Amino acid sequence: AEKKNRKRKTHLFFSFDSHKTDFPLVFFSPSQDLPQALQDAYGGWTSERIIDDFRAYARTVFERLGARKVRKRVSRSNENDKNDDGGEETTSSSSSSSAPSAPLQINYWTTLNEPWVFCFLGHTVGIHAPGLKSPEAGWTCARNSLLAHLAAAEEFEKVFGVGAEKNENEKNSPPLLSVNVPCQWAEPWDSDSESDRQLARTALDFDGMGIFADVLFKGQWPESVLNALS
Repeated sequence: AEKKNRKRKTHLFFSFDSHKTDFPLVFFSPSQDLPQALQDAYGGWTSERIIDDFRAYARTVFERLGARKVRKRVSRSNENDKNDDGGEETTSSSSSSSAPSAPLQINYWTTLNEPWVFCFLGHTVGIHAPGLKSPEAGWTCARNSLLAHLAAAEEFEKVFGVGAEKNENEKNSPPLLSVNVPCQWAEPWDSDSESDRQLARTALDFDGMGIFADVLFKGQWPESVLNALS
């Protein structure tokens, strides 16, 4: 078992190091691929126990990968290249080969991928895992996923610190944490109709924009959502 775990860990690092980007990103989301053991043990995202488990998971990822440097792969031509001193440097590499450049810091981290999708399509509609058809389960999942992201953010601050301002011109600027929130925009059919405008606002309130973004930026669910749940 230990040997298999080392192989999985090595594969994770190898895949991550091979990411061809100027801004390395770590994306970890057990949301749509939750371990079955957690679903069986306490109901996965329908239980508050998921919050502490996600906190521990997030901290492990931050600690293991946070200090890691990633080398971007750059193309190397098989033609003669000039050295810094003006001389010629001959390489036998083909034009499709690559060489490591200077190491890059991991700048971007994201926790949950589209929580509206796995909460409501997975717990209320039942067309995604875990296949539940319960309105209560969907809303409980939404609440717990927000608290799990908050727990991850707290661990993020402990590991990386806070207060540093990001410099867009610096590749080694302080890392940032995010959550991927889906949103289907809504417009009123008749912009002059107050009822149509209200329907469009309500549609946004009950989509990812209201259920997740409003909590992240405003600290609470929209009034229409609170009234529906009361």
